[in-house]
Amino acid sequence: MSHHHNMNANDLLIGFMAGAVLIVLGFIPGFFQGLIEGVRNFQDRFHSDLQIRPPYWTGYRTIQKPGWLAPLGAALIVLTAGAYVSNI
Repeated sequence: MSHHHNMNANDLLIGFMAGAVLIVLGFIPGFFQGLIEGVRNFQDRFHSDLQIRPPYWTGYRTIQKPGWLAPLGAALIVLTAGAYVSNI
């Protein structure tokens, strides 16, 4: 006995919104760098309170924008639309 889930408009909307978020995040300059710096600042504050430095620490470097994120979002939108159309 197998259950097949037919996509409805809600599923289509979720796929489109998730794809759109990935596309936007892929195009925002410096988004991931800012996120990483925020985590590093929190980590530095925590470690400076404890007066320890992790043994793996080798310094900080810049993070490049992931070029694959926007195409992944576009692919998610296309695949979601294809799945929706095939279930009509």
